[in-house]
Amino acid sequence: MCGFAYVYRKDKEPKDIPQDLLFHRGPDYNNQIRLPNTCLRHWRLSIVDLSSKSNQPLHDDKFVFVYNGEIYNYLNLGKEIFNKNYTSDTKLFFDLLKGSNEDVLDVQSGFYSYLLLNKANLIMKGGRDFFGKKNLFYYFDNNLACFASEEKAIKKILTNEGKKISLSKSAFIQYLEYKDLFFGKTFYEGIKEIPPGSKITFDPKSWKLEMSNDWKDYYYSDLRDTATKKIEKVNLKVSNLNENVEEQVVKAIECRMNCDVDVQIALSGGVDSSLISAILKNKNYQKKILKSINVGFEGDSDESQKALITANFLKFKHELINFKDYDFLNLLEQSINSYGSPLSHPHSLAYDLLTKQARKEGKVLITGEGADELFWGYNHYQGDFKESFAFRQFINTKKFIKKEIVFDEEERIQIENLRKRANENIFNSQDLEMKTHLLSLLRRNDKISMSNSIEIRSPFIDINILHLINTLKASESRLINKKVLKDILKKYNPYYEEDIKKIGFYVPFDEWFNINKEKKVLKNILSNAIGFYEDFLGAHVFNKNIDNKFGWILLNTGIFIKNL
Repeated sequence: MCGFAYVYRKDKEPKDIPQDLLFHRGPDYNNQIRLPNTCLRHWRLSIVDLSSKSNQPLHDDKFVFVYNGEIYNYLNLGKEIFNKNYTSDTKLFFDLLKGSNEDVLDVQSGFYSYLLLNKANLIMKGGRDFFGKKNLFYYFDNNLACFASEEKAIKKILTNEGKKISLSKSAFIQYLEYKDLFFGKTFYEGIKEIPPGSKITFDPKSWKLEMSNDWKDYYYSDLRDTATKKIEKVNLKVSNLNENVEEQVVKAIECRMNCDVDVQIALSGGVDSSLISAILKNKNYQKKILKSINVGFEGDSDESQKALITANFLKFKHELINFKDYDFLNLLEQSINSYGSPLSHPHSLAYDLLTKQARKEGKVLITGEGADELFWGYNHYQGDFKESFAFRQFINTKKFIKKEIVFDEEERIQIENLRKRANENIFNSQDLEMKTHLLSLLRRNDKISMSNSIEIRSPFIDINILHLINTLKASESRLINKKVLKDILKKYNPYYEEDIKKIGFYVPFDEWFNINKEKKVLKNILSNAIGFYEDFLGAHVFNKNIDNKFGWILLNTGIFIKNL
């Protein structure tokens, strides 16, 4: 839901923030407010309270407020704290911040990033949700501060303000080795990501930007313990595991149906999305569900037929998008442009297709994201837990690059220490995987879905579910292999047949690349990317026999730099 951008210049009035800058995030309404040396714009995707009362920026005589996200239980929260009936979470959020009740937001089912600007002293406060479902980026130098929902928006604002923005060498080194970025990096020098759960304060008078926690704090804290500290202890009976988990999952699903538009369900045919769909059917949400939707592939990794069987059992209207009907290279270029940087995950392409198609009929898509991270659903958790997705090296650079690329030594040490910590036990492994792999998926979800003006709601990524798992301490082995969710699914859909091996959301990049890598158009992209890495990083690529993994890195890099 929505997007915003803020800029403050110490030396002069900033230019207007372009109306089309983040239009894809909020096509229903946008507006700008100017204060001395300050410009703030918001784009709205209306989901709750479709009237103009919830348009932003929201302001009174003291404050200006912009917000990107949802607080699902705003009705109960408004009555509990203010004894008022709120028509939207936007006004409630504003009132909570004005009353210094922002800590209450930390433990609610929802997701957000926000800014609150004091009109009198121009002090700006902001924050990001616990899991990091909504992105928040910033740039800060000696005379300009900028915050926005996407880093490419900051880049455009800085360009308009006459600032020269360089590409980040350390980011490309990280991407080359890990296929992802960590420690708040972006591909642009000086543009950074604010850590999940962090609160920020910018005081233009003293010219200080303060954060409640940095990335080192984020990586070394424990998300489960943090969640438990934020939530009052509840009386849970471990012997009744299924009922406890079922109760929390049902609550998470039901509160995410609290919106004033119809919803669609991303039904893959796997346990997670099938469980969500079955519960919604059981709870009589049929009138609010437009359809289920899925992306299908050919081959052993295609679950589309299973999704169709589940949809027919639940009597959902179902739509299948056939991935093979699309030009892979063209779709890759579109997805990179939507994402604003090289992609981390090949299945981002299918996600782009999914949200594009969903937008034709609605604005909200329910997904099963997060169940594998919170309930140890990945195959590697059934082994020795040492090969998780956390900081996993994607390519062996020595296999292709003669000159060793200098990686930031402090970051390398931090990564090694964090991986050692993760290997100590399954809890630490889960914790780091949520902070790396899951955060990367959430970053992908936000950028790709909002590029298509779709809001993603993921019931399993809920602080109350994480708190429940921590309280139970996973003393039941059924949590470790996600058996508890499978048992609950059988209750709602006794005909569901579980796969022996987890398939996941698969895109046939390897097959496509092997068939097409000798074609001229691909060879040109690969060659340009190799030239970029040699010129920009001083690396000599000696092995021209590009495999699928290195090919993924090079194709993304080549397309990205071509469109800068």
